[in-house]
Amino acid sequence: MKPRFLSPLVGTFLMVAGHASMGHGQSLSDSQQNFLNANARSFSVNERKDLDDLRFLRSAVRGKRIVLVGEFTHGARECNLVRNRLVAYLHEKLGFNVLLFESGIGEVHVIDTARAERPARALLNAGLVGPWRTNEMLSLIEYIKARPALRVGGFDVQRSGGGFANELRKIATDIGYEFRDGDNVETRFAAIASKLNSRNTPLDEAVMLEKNLLILDYRKLIELNARRKGADPADQKIIGRTLENRIRYLEYFAEFRKDNNFRRRWAARDRMMAENVMWFANEFPKEKLIIVGHNFHTAKFNAKEEVMGEILYEKFGDSMYSIGVFGGQGEIANNSRTPEKMKIPLSGDDVQAAALALKAESAFLDMPDKARPGSDFLFREIAVKNSFVDLDSTDKLDLSKSFDGLIFIKTISLPVFMN
Repeated sequence: MKPRFLSPLVGTFLMVAGHASMGHGQSLSDSQQNFLNANARSFSVNERKDLDDLRFLRSAVRGKRIVLVGEFTHGARECNLVRNRLVAYLHEKLGFNVLLFESGIGEVHVIDTARAERPARALLNAGLVGPWRTNEMLSLIEYIKARPALRVGGFDVQRSGGGFANELRKIATDIGYEFRDGDNVETRFAAIASKLNSRNTPLDEAVMLEKNLLILDYRKLIELNARRKGADPADQKIIGRTLENRIRYLEYFAEFRKDNNFRRRWAARDRMMAENVMWFANEFPKEKLIIVGHNFHTAKFNAKEEVMGEILYEKFGDSMYSIGVFGGQGEIANNSRTPEKMKIPLSGDDVQAAALALKAESAFLDMPDKARPGSDFLFREIAVKNSFVDLDSTDKLDLSKSFDGLIFIKTISLPVFMN
């Protein structure tokens, strides 16, 4: 039994990338290439009038209540485009009516509740994490705006924008709550979170007092929110859940600063994200859910870290299906929007070599239940570079244990970021 620990992300996910290696890399063996091209189902990355090329999903996720859609980096145009099409197919063809993002729970609530009044760009900026503020993701928000039956939420314990702060200000006015020193609690949260994140800020009595006073204010808001008259009960629940997330975030970061144990810190985040997903599943007991986030979080197994997908798999078992998304070559952006060339694989024992061995530009592979001739690379640890995998930077994954299905995209390019 591996220890229950945690992982790292500074805002979302740092990507292990670098300059392209010399040479053209190595291919899979002939047997492996034959297996891959015979069993992988090709489809289009780009938008098209119909979704017929995604029919393979119907059999792959039959009987599943939860589908997790990953990405090997937050900064790839093709990952965004593929996700948009998968979401559309799952919603329109298979009846998945709840979509959860790796973004703040309260921030994405704004997208869900204000979609009719506010433009897509404003919703995107208010709700989703910085690396996802792209033209490709804007298309998904526009899709959401046009489909009120598709409910959306965030499962991250981390704050991802200013949307919730504005909502909280309105609620405080409604319930007659006066912020301490006249300041919005979310402004104070951002300031204290910054101090807790910085090793240059001593974790002294003054910082701890700030944290404890803010937690008291959040608890008071939770109590007052629960007593709001005439409020939508569903809205009250999500506001209360977000405030509880704020408290837990402050507590786990303060705990981390005591010993700087990164594994415990990252495990705490993934555990809380899993709990948020389970909370949504309970709130929508008759609905099927789509979960989108980094491969690290959506994988159902990690040999070294405790990850969200693994916790969810323990809860939902075979009613869950996790899709890992990987690229072969090209250029990605880190979380600061800085372009980085993908490392070219020097060995065929690499997930990128699989993507590059495809005859199609993009394809989906439903994971076989056991090893067959040519599928051996799926059933042992292989290299997974240009992506965050674990805290030891081993860059190794057993794909068959981590995912139920794989999407390979041959060439990756930079997303179109919004200013």
